[in-house]
Amino acid sequence: MNMSLWFWRALATTLLVLAAALFATAISPAWDNSLRRTIAGIFPMLESRPALKTPFPSVKDWNSVRIKLARTMCFGSCPVYEVEIHGDGTIVYEGRAFVALMGRHRARIPKAAVAQLVDQLHRAEFFWLHDAYRSNITDNPANILTVTFDDRSKTVVDYVGEAVGMPDAVTNLETAIDRAADTERWRKGNANTAPSLTAENWNFKSSSDENRALAAGLTAYADAETLRSVIALGAPLTLNADLRQTRSEYDAPATALDVAALRDDPEILKAILDAHAPWTKQQFGEALLRAAARGRPAIVMPLIAAGADPTYRRPNLPRKKDPTGFEGPGSAGRSVLMGAAIAGVPALVETILNAKPDVNAREEYGWTALHFAANPSGKPYPEPKGVDRVRVIEMLIAAGANPNARNDVGKTPLMTVVFNPPISNALLNAGAKPAPGAP
Repeated sequence: MNMSLWFWRALATTLLVLAAALFATAISPAWDNSLRRTIAGIFPMLESRPALKTPFPSVKDWNSVRIKLARTMCFGSCPVYEVEIHGDGTIVYEGRAFVALMGRHRARIPKAAVAQLVDQLHRAEFFWLHDAYRSNITDNPANILTVTFDDRSKTVVDYVGEAVGMPDAVTNLETAIDRAADTERWRKGNANTAPSLTAENWNFKSSSDENRALAAGLTAYADAETLRSVIALGAPLTLNADLRQTRSEYDAPATALDVAALRDDPEILKAILDAHAPWTKQQFGEALLRAAARGRPAIVMPLIAAGADPTYRRPNLPRKKDPTGFEGPGSAGRSVLMGAAIAGVPALVETILNAKPDVNAREEYGWTALHFAANPSGKPYPEPKGVDRVRVIEMLIAAGANPNARNDVGKTPLMTVVFNPPISNALLNAGAKPAPGAP
């Protein structure tokens, strides 16, 4: 190809990319990230730094060195924690949300590893960066990197910074800090978690919130081998822990067994059951209810084999009539059978029915298992394998479920159906009345 023609085509393509970036950014910030990444890849010289270059000073007092990385909340379950590395190799970590280990933990790394980080900061020309690189993209976490030594301090805020000209060196520094401190041992759990807890003389008999949540947090994030190693050190299993900032699924205190029921990893569950902890009937029952409501036979079957009762039902606490006319369903009074009906997996329902539970039991708002099968409020997403809600309704009817049972506001299962002809027909074929007073 003629070199002159190639040059003009390349220039035209470049100008088109730039024009598209400016136009798309103006009309839709959502395009900002990908287009700026593309442009940064084509034009690395577009990395943004202050006009006045500030050189990286030499470290005089290594005991004054502090390298801190903080990762903040996002609209979701991003890990929230901060880690600070000192010049003498001390590491101070604090887990705040959506991490395996909450609270403060300490460790040490060689001074040479700290020197390598400082060298990387030097090569990245850290003091010649803007104080903040903030994109107008929403719902992302911020990464805040602060470096202090001698009488100097510099903080750089990275909020999707690569979309607004932040040098790649900053992202590389963040990764290097995580790697040097091995934050994974606390964020997710790994082979170093148990030795690290031992080295810091962690008190496994403490009643602190952090210790109560230790096993449950690792159950949520770690592999089975890591979990077993920490259980062997004495991590408490049966204590209820506040996990609302550990995983988004929990709105009430839960145990490691509850977490295993939600995670759907048979090896994790086996690691917990193999510890032969003194689980109460209620703790076993709650875990079984959670697993059944999510349609997880690989969790339900081992729980039953370990002693969980398929006929378990939560206490149905006294409740005054709701003046707002709320129709339910509620939480109190739910049974494992109701959970299985929500999931809609016939094989699970059959397993529970074989234990002869009360098929017409009512939860706090009067909903029965058949109500939940007809209108699976809170059904799992994505749906589990093997869902067949019509078959579940047929099985419940065959076991004696009343198709005309009314909840506290007078609705039968048929009246709760949200436009689903197959389910409506199954209930009608079982004798459900289409309206109050119908023959």
